[in-house]
Amino acid sequence: MKDYGLPVPWGVVPAERIWRTIAVPQPAAGVDWSVSVPGGALWGVQGFRAQLVTGAAVAARAPRISITDGEVEVTAGRAFDADIPANSTAILGGYTGWDCGGSGATLNPGVSLPEWPLQADWTFGIVTRALQAADQWSGIRLVVAQYEVRGLERAVERYERQVAEAIAASG
Repeated sequence: MKDYGLPVPWGVVPAERIWRTIAVPQPAAGVDWSVSVPGGALWGVQGFRAQLVTGAAVAARAPRISITDGEVEVTAGRAFDADIPANSTAILGGYTGWDCGGSGATLNPGVSLPEWPLQADWTFGIVTRALQAADQWSGIRLVVAQYEVRGLERAVERYERQVAEAIAASG
């Protein structure tokens, strides 16, 4: 993962990288999950793991990665290699730079995650085609490289002061 900074008119404000493990609260039955990037941060999602237990309703569930800018989906949605049948338990995962392997009836191969930063208020999650009311996501964990912008308040104050001085000087 590369170091990131925040571009501003006079340069780049450096960002400090912090490794975080995030436990996503279990959603209600029949509901997909997502998590938002906090303000003042960039995320590089390094990996995730989640379990889906499907109910008896006959339908093949097709989960895919969903990344939004807070309103609009910005990915085409990377789908998993296999659909999840009714009455089963699947452990799904994804990692940056490589696919997680799997074997057995209850573990599905993962997906390779995109290697670009998610901005504040963007969301990372799963959208499942044919998700049923009795289906349940649980055990959701993400590992992220979080880049927190340090000193941005001082940079904004400096920029505002320079703009005010330029306006005053132009008369």
